[in-house]
Amino acid sequence: MYNLMPFNNDNDNISIFFNFNKNLAAIKSWLKINFNYIYNKSYSSTVGLPTSNTISMLKSEIRFNTNWNKWFNINTGIVYTTSSQNSLIANVIGNSFSSQDWLTNTTIELKLHEKYFLNIQHDYLINQPYNQRLQYIQFIDTKFRYNINSKWHATLLLRNMLNANKFITNNANSTVNIVQNFSLKPFFALVTVGYKF
Repeated sequence: MYNLMPFNNDNDNISIFFNFNKNLAAIKSWLKINFNYIYNKSYSSTVGLPTSNTISMLKSEIRFNTNWNKWFNINTGIVYTTSSQNSLIANVIGNSFSSQDWLTNTTIELKLHEKYFLNIQHDYLINQPYNQRLQYIQFIDTKFRYNINSKWHATLLLRNMLNANKFITNNANSTVNIVQNFSLKPFFALVTVGYKF
């Protein structure tokens, strides 16, 4: 008789983390690299049959920040995430999925005058949720700030300027995959006034 044991609710875990920060003094900038890998395999029983559930997740990020001057700076980066999950029931595939995301993010900071500041943020998401077609989503937000004096300031926020209306994400653990659909608020503008005590 072939024995698939031990299926005694044990877990196998691997976690790898890497972080690198470098001050590029010659060009007044910072380079950041992050890497994260997680692997988990758990053993259990399904209606008396030995079952293994495996999940793996890889996330890597590269980011570049500048500190050139008070008038113009850039913060840009790219993040890649991939995850997979599969179940084996008595050595037969019971359930499996995989998903991946690419996200680029860039913020441009401009000082137009001693009292006027402009920030523009652009996000570009390439997303492939479980059992879904590849989707491409872009977001642009703009923030304009006017310092009236040393105490008062006014801000104009322009959100979701490309009017994206929805996106889909995957959230998973070793036994279940959850596909979430998000509806987004359409383009809107917001004006605020602030006072510094």
